[in-house]
Amino acid sequence: MLATRGACGTAFTSRGRTAKRGAPQVGLRSPADGCVRRGWSLLETLVTVSIVLVAVALLSSGALVLREKSRQLTCVQRLSKLHERTEAYRSDNGDHWPLLEDGQMGWPQLVFKELPKTAEGTVDPEGRIPELLCPADFARTRQDGGLSYVFNGGFGDFPVSAEGVHERVPHQVALDIDGDGKVTPNEEQINLATGVVWRPHRLRMTGAMIEEGDGQEWTLLATENLSARRWASRETADLAVVLGRGQLRFTKSPTGPEALSLVPFDLGPFRPSSQQPARPGLSPAPSSWHDGVVNALYCSGSVRPLNVTIDPKVYAGLMTPLGGKYGEHGAAQADAPADRAHSQ
Repeated sequence: MLATRGACGTAFTSRGRTAKRGAPQVGLRSPADGCVRRGWSLLETLVTVSIVLVAVALLSSGALVLREKSRQLTCVQRLSKLHERTEAYRSDNGDHWPLLEDGQMGWPQLVFKELPKTAEGTVDPEGRIPELLCPADFARTRQDGGLSYVFNGGFGDFPVSAEGVHERVPHQVALDIDGDGKVTPNEEQINLATGVVWRPHRLRMTGAMIEEGDGQEWTLLATENLSARRWASRETADLAVVLGRGQLRFTKSPTGPEALSLVPFDLGPFRPSSQQPARPGLSPAPSSWHDGVVNALYCSGSVRPLNVTIDPKVYAGLMTPLGGKYGEHGAAQADAPADRAHSQ
């Protein structure tokens, strides 16, 4: 009976039976004769490690995308909740939108009735109000008393320097537009037409006024802002997005019938931005950590992404609520399709 060798020293007899391993057989070769079990080569190891690393990277990337989508959704939900609070305020205050600040407290304290309290029962300015924080605004979510959302404060006297945007005089309806040293009723009406929230004045914006103008669906109420600091602040830069009149280019007299008619201009530091470091208190413009957009709340309650590449005149039109009363670029008029393209 002859024996032959199979793989790795397995012996087979001529009758097809397997010979016992280690038994003396004619013609068998031991593993030492050339059939030695070996490990992975360096190339095989490197290929395997590379495949694992690529898989980990793909999984991590997917997790980051899901996390950002979750933050985006939470941000939208919190802006919607802010609109509910604002509507409750309007219901209690004769259809008027909240004041920017009333001389004692800013709009967050006017709109939110349940404020953080100290152990003594007084308002705690260091307390957190989750509804006022975008989860993607990492600096403010880690800060005591942080604020991520601001209201539409309209046009005003905001000079620009190398450091950022400054407030020359307290932002209000009673602003001297033509620089003659006095504020006329006409100037007050023009100023009121550029925004939604203002400091106390006999003139205040109402929901009915906006409906007669651009409509609440096309009037900006609030946006994200990375440079806002604290909800307990009364500073304009902490509570509002604004446009500096010095940055705008008007076609006619700033106090005439078409006082808000604009020619093309550059928004400069007032342009919406994303994923850029903030200058706390010096950048009163829409800003976020979302990719290419800033979440914006409109007076109707809808929340839509505001593209950072938006046309300046369209953006100015979204801020001004009264349609074309003073020649402004009304967002609800002929350019509405362009607005939709820019804000999606």
